[in-house]
Amino acid sequence: MLKNFSEIIQQQFEEDQFEVRLKLNADHELYKGHFPDQKVTPAVVMIHLFKQIAEDFSAEELQLEEASNLKFLNVLDPDQENVLICTGSIEKQENKFILKAIAKTSLKVIAKVKLIFTTFVDH
Repeated sequence: MLKNFSEIIQQQFEEDQFEVRLKLNADHELYKGHFPDQKVTPAVVMIHLFKQIAEDFSAEELQLEEASNLKFLNVLDPDQENVLICTGSIEKQENKFILKAIAKTSLKVIAKVKLIFTTFVDH
């Protein structure tokens, strides 16, 4: 579903801090249905992008366990701004990774989140 949705243009991890810049593909198939006349990046897609950041940080396959704080403050339209800047921290506690982050463009804050991921266990 998210193949070719975004590309990492900069990724920096330093201890438990990160900054990742993503270039969004405004022509991606997802935007044709969400919404054709006014593109909106769905919240679930943004959560998936944070999951990818946590997986890159941990070098493990993760699954979302808890979304304890989700604030989506502005619409992200890739035709207006196609670079998403994600900054925050990731704390490891046993098999859990606690991500606290802000997603923003050069003009506005898009989202603030706290997500808890666990290592993926295939049953």
